[in-house]
Amino acid sequence: MLSLLEMSAYGGVMILAVILVRALAMNRLPKAMFLALWALTLARLALPVSLPSPASIWAAAGRLPGLPQRAGVLAADGAQAAALTGAEAAAVPWTALWIGGGLALAVFFLAAHLRARRDYLASLPASDGAILEWMAQNRLRRPVQVRVSDQIASPLTYGVLRPVILLPSALEGGDQQTAAFVLAHEMAHVRRFDALTKWLLAAVLCLHWFNPLVWAMYVLAGRDLELACDEAVVRQYGRGARAPYALALVGMAEQHGGFAPLTSSFSKNALTERITAIMKAKPLTAFGMGAGLMLAAAVAVVFATSA
Repeated sequence: MLSLLEMSAYGGVMILAVILVRALAMNRLPKAMFLALWALTLARLALPVSLPSPASIWAAAGRLPGLPQRAGVLAADGAQAAALTGAEAAAVPWTALWIGGGLALAVFFLAAHLRARRDYLASLPASDGAILEWMAQNRLRRPVQVRVSDQIASPLTYGVLRPVILLPSALEGGDQQTAAFVLAHEMAHVRRFDALTKWLLAAVLCLHWFNPLVWAMYVLAGRDLELACDEAVVRQYGRGARAPYALALVGMAEQHGGFAPLTSSFSKNALTERITAIMKAKPLTAFGMGAGLMLAAAVAVVFATSA
């Protein structure tokens, strides 16, 4: 079993690896690969298990001259454990600080979500014929509601088992192509259970709130969820739709919505990154998928395992 600090250290190094891969290959590999890497990082941060591998970066570090070879990153055994026994009492304030910080962050997330849900409950079912027809042609096994509200400025999706696509009231009766792009983007969120991913990201952030790299993961993983949905829209409507979809995205991003950390919103930060990714979107190929899977597997073996 790994301690919390070990989990955070292993996860932090893996976050750095994913950030590096993201910087080097963002527009070269399918966006689903980055979601897979973040999923592996989430598992590394959440599960207190140790998976040994001779290919682990920690095994390589232990073989370097002058470095102590230990089973864990921050664990101690033998005489070291005996020395730490007297320090257990001194660790109590830090434990209280960790619990207090995690609870405060959890309350913040929950309060923001409940405040946003209160506005969502005032929404009405969509009645626009074009929107209803699009939904009828793109059904999922799960029931998906489409509702409209004048309390939001940009589209968003919430809910896991009974997902809801919430649209600004201005989209009803508006440009049908823009509405189709928005619905395709939000349905991609629903199809991949991104609402659940947002909850998991928030939970792991509450657990490792003291680790700045986990905050970076929370931000970048949220961006990659949006990039993957953008890629799904381009794949659905073809490369010829890249320019009009990018314009629709700019139009949505001009609107300023409220803070809703546990929902998937059509207009998010890093607009330049999203527009660039849309315009550089490439057709999905077997080579690209194979390269992405091999890279994800390599990152998992090297960075998610222990010595």
